[in-house]
Amino acid sequence: MSHITERTDAFFERARQVMPFGVSSNFRWWGEGKDIGVARAEGAYIWDFDGNRYIDWTSGVLVANIQPHSPAAAGNALHPGDIITGLGGKLVRSIDDWTGEMLDIRVNNTVELSILRSGRTLTVALSPVEKPSDKLKRYSTGLGFELIELTPEVRSQIEARSTHGAVIVDITDPDLEQEGSILPFDILYRINDIKITSADQALRLLERLSRAQVTVLFPLRDLNTNKIDTAPTT
Repeated sequence: MSHITERTDAFFERARQVMPFGVSSNFRWWGEGKDIGVARAEGAYIWDFDGNRYIDWTSGVLVANIQPHSPAAAGNALHPGDIITGLGGKLVRSIDDWTGEMLDIRVNNTVELSILRSGRTLTVALSPVEKPSDKLKRYSTGLGFELIELTPEVRSQIEARSTHGAVIVDITDPDLEQEGSILPFDILYRINDIKITSADQALRLLERLSRAQVTVLFPLRDLNTNKIDTAPTT
């Protein structure tokens, strides 16, 4: 997408009269037509003199959103638009750095994050916790997968839009896994013509169905419904 940069170009033309390439340091020279004249900044965003908005992000990882009920949300510790540049004293320059450093992070061990926010460098201390889905009781269906309850915390974790159903986890049937007909964190929201409101209800319903009965499962994924015909084992 092209931008109108008339005022920004004029700014750099004036700057070239007093500084080489119009910048005060060679590190600020990104190439002809690539430099941005910063008129104002807010969070991770900067605006040039023509009002075009950019993400000020050349190194680090960008916080896109904050999950409710998470350590990042507690006390308003992190904000969308923050840029994480360090984790536990180690530089974070990319998502690969972030993923690698997270391998050494343990639950309940406080870790310090270095972040950029509105042009300021801040240090935020967070204590990782177990994922909500890891703390809940699992219900074995006998169909090659397990279920957990769709609590508000789990709903936030998996960013589910559905407000009812049971969450599918721990797929143990290799055929199901290979087919992709059921995936972890799909939401089982209907069995035959019965609306599912909890994992416990889904399990009791499956247990009542006999081996000869064909059971139709309706898992929900990104608001798209999948239909699976199966027969429960006893």
